[in-house]
Amino acid sequence: MLLLDIKELLKYIHINKLFNGRNMNTNIRLILKAKEILRNTTPLPFDCGTLCENLCCKGSEDVGMLLFPDEEHLYINSGNFEIIDGKIIVCKGHCDRDERPLSCMLYPLFPVISEESGKTRIRLIPDIRGSIICPLTAEENLVTRDFERAVRRAVRCLIVSPEHRRFIDNISEELSEIYTLRNLLIK
Repeated sequence: MLLLDIKELLKYIHINKLFNGRNMNTNIRLILKAKEILRNTTPLPFDCGTLCENLCCKGSEDVGMLLFPDEEHLYINSGNFEIIDGKIIVCKGHCDRDERPLSCMLYPLFPVISEESGKTRIRLIPDIRGSIICPLTAEENLVTRDFERAVRRAVRCLIVSPEHRRFIDNISEELSEIYTLRNLLIK
């Protein structure tokens, strides 16, 4: 227990050093809170990387994950990742699970947010953008319920920020267009 507390303290000190005494903005605080929610959960009860030989962790200039607004600040001087144009993060093959970008922690799901009767509804869909490499994007309901619950909780935390809500809505719209096109081609 003490080791975990020391590890958390060191992480806190590292994050504060990144900001050189400046206040962490709300987006970063929400990202850290969402990552904490997702930290101990995975899509399957075993390492899903065994299904695809960890292809999602073998990025290149053409294959990476989108960063949430302001998330790039958490990866300044990180030796495990490369940031491209401040918006895309590429893994160099292996990282500490706690250091993973938020998009990696949500993967293979992505939230679609809607407002119904004054309530925010979060529907989780397979992120079809990774369908070439990830067998878990083939259809819905392939991940554990615990993972789905954690993703919904993390997303509820994130969408307090208008920037994060806009980011999620924009990607949801893009995914909707990809699904529509795919369905037209399959017919």
